[in-house]
Amino acid sequence: MSAESRAGDRVVKLQRVSWKFLRWVPAVGFSGAAVATAVKISSDMSDPNLWAAPGAMLGTLAIMSRIASSHILLLKDSLIIVNPINSWEIPYRVIKVVGLSPGGTVAIIVSGGKEFHAASFGGSLLDRFFKTSELVVQEIQQHIAANKQKGVSRRPIAASEAAKDAARTVKRTLVRRDWVADIALFLGIVLMLTGAMVYAFGN
Repeated sequence: MSAESRAGDRVVKLQRVSWKFLRWVPAVGFSGAAVATAVKISSDMSDPNLWAAPGAMLGTLAIMSRIASSHILLLKDSLIIVNPINSWEIPYRVIKVVGLSPGGTVAIIVSGGKEFHAASFGGSLLDRFFKTSELVVQEIQQHIAANKQKGVSRRPIAASEAAKDAARTVKRTLVRRDWVADIALFLGIVLMLTGAMVYAFGN
C-alpha cells in the first residue's frame, strides 16, 4: 500500500506487494529472452520459430502485466477498482457495503444492489493466513468514513433515487491503459504475424 499525489490530493494505492514482483521480474526476464532470440533472428531470418517464440513471450508478459498491475485507488471523493482489463470509478456517496464475497474477493455494493469485485484482492490461500483482503476492506471503510466526516456524504434520499444516482455516476473504463502490457502485446502480435508469413512464404 502506498500514497500518491493526484491534482494535489492524497491518493492511497492498495496493491499486493507480491504482484509488483510478479509484474516486473517477468518483464525483465521475458524482455531479455526476446532480445536474445532477436539476435538469433539476425543470423537466420528464415526460421519461423525464432519469430514466434519471442512473440509468445511478449504475449505472456502482456497478460501477466495486466493481472499484476491491478489495484484499488482511494481518491478524495471516489475509489477506482482497476481490474486486469477494465476499471470502475465509484463515488463514495453511492457505496452501501464494503466487504468480501463468498469466495473472499473484496466487493463493493452500491445503491441499487449492484456489486463490483476487485480482482487485485481476490480470495486466495495466502489470504487465509495474512488476511490481506480483510485488511483492505478495513482500509477502504476507514477512508470512506473519514471522507464522510469531511462532508462527502449527502442528505438521505429515497432508495430508488439512490439507485439511479449510482447508475448515473459510476464510471466504467472498458479497456484501461497499461503501457507495459499494450506495448508487449503489440510487439508480440507483430512478431507472431511475421513468423506466420515467414512460414507461409518460406515453404
